[in-house]
Parts: sequence; structure tokens; C-alpha cells
Amino acid sequence: MLLSLLKTSAISVGGKISSAVKSKKLRVDENLPLGLRIGGMVEFCKIKPRILASEFTFNCETSEEGKYDYLSMQGTFPESMREVIAYSKRINDGFCYYKFYLSDEAGFLEIVTENDVIIEDGIKFFSLSDEIIPDSLDEMDYWIPSPETSQTEDSNWWIGNQFFQLPEQELDDDGIWTDYGYSRFWSPGDQIIEPIIIKEDIIIDSFGETVQNITHDCMMYGRRSANYVGEDDFPDNAAVEWAFVTAVTVNQSISIEVFVGYNLTESDMTIY
Repeated sequence: MLLSLLKTSAISVGGKISSAVKSKKLRVDENLPLGLRIGGMVEFCKIKPRILASEFTFNCETSEEGKYDYLSMQGTFPESMREVIAYSKRINDGFCYYKFYLSDEAGFLEIVTENDVIIEDGIKFFSLSDEIIPDSLDEMDYWIPSPETSQTEDSNWWIGNQFFQLPEQELDDDGIWTDYGYSRFWSPGDQIIEPIIIKEDIIIDSFGETVQNITHDCMMYGRRSANYVGEDDFPDNAAVEWAFVTAVTVNQSISIEVFVGYNLTESDMTIY
């Protein structure tokens, strides 16, 4: 819902941009990280997905040694250049969190800076892996807690759980996940917690005349490549696949969206 909405909104702002240019308004998308801007283009290095594929395997079989090869590479990288159609900026604890949304619903780049400098591992690309439109309050309670369910001891919901599995992952005959799931990265621990609420103001034109306000009830999860299974933490040298799971509220409509992402470096993409 979110990506398609931004795509539609970006198409509809052409007239506003023309009037803004005529009135000599200043652009609001200047001096952004890496020179990114609305209307700019991003091209991803075609080697990066192959490197990630060598770290993350595609099957869930158990080997004779009892080790697992884990399903991964759920996200896909665009095979051609994509246009930046919108962006947002959010400040939290001294860090600036930027999201740059790409054309053709390709996903978004997240860039985190401190004192105008991109932090280590501060660039991630996320693509949409799944989208669910809840059709009842009961289905919403499956994903995020209502005021009533969050106060009961046996309450359970997905966004905030200790672990998260993608919808296509299955249980075996013993009720065990056949695939290694994601661990909660924000506020790790054994207990279920409530989703993190993030307000996002998405700017859809270069002059800031069109802004889409959305709310995320969300959580970030991660899982290491198969080379590091069984370790208690995320080693610095381990490739990590991220899952950003969010209940997105836009114009009083709610959708559950699962974005899968990977760390990138500046050399993994070219900005035009």
C-alpha cells in the first residue's frame, strides 16, 4: 500500500512542481546524503547480490552434521536504474534517519548519519517482501496488540515478538520452524514487547509542497548468514539480512508490510 501510494502521489505532483519553479521556491532536497534528491537516479552494483548469495543459501535442508543451510535472499535488487520519488528525514538520539523511496515500487534506501557523516553500516536497501491487508480486528491483533490484548499475560503478536518468520516459512511435523527465522534486533530479549511507534513525514516533491504523513507500528529483525548460525550476537564480520516489519497507517488505512534488506556501501551503487 505504501509504495503504490507514493508512486501514485509522485505522478500527481507535476503541476505543483511547475508552479513552484515559476515562483522560484527553494528546493528542500538539497544537501542530502550522497547527493540523493527527488528526481535523481540510483543504480545498484550487479555484483553485490552475488556476494550476498554466496553468504546466504537458498535451501532449508539439514546436513548430516546437523547444520542448516538457511533460506535467504528474500529481497531483490533492481536490475536497472531507479528514480528517487520521495524521501523522509527523522531525528532520534542525535542520529538522522533518511529514507529514499525508489520508483516502480522497488523499495527504499535507508541512510543513517551522525553530525552529517554516514555512520558505519549506515546504508541499507530494503525491498518489499510481503504485504497483508488485515480484514478484521482479530487479524490486526495477530500483528500488533490492541489496548486489551497487551495487558494479558498470555498475549502474543508478531510485531514485537522475540522472533519473526516470513509467511512462506513452514512448521515441520514437530511444530518446529523448518527455516531459521529472524531475531529481534531492536530491544533484543526473551520477552515479547510492543511495537516501536515511528511517525514519518514523506516529502513527495522537491519543494516540500506535498507531504504524506504515516505512522509505523514496527520492529527491526535480523539474521546472520549460515556461516554464523549459533552465535549469540551479530558478529561485526557477518553478513546480516534484515526484516523491517511494520503496520503502516496511511489516511486511516492499515497494511502490514514486510521489507527485507541488506547493508550496502557507497561503492555498491552509483548516484546520478
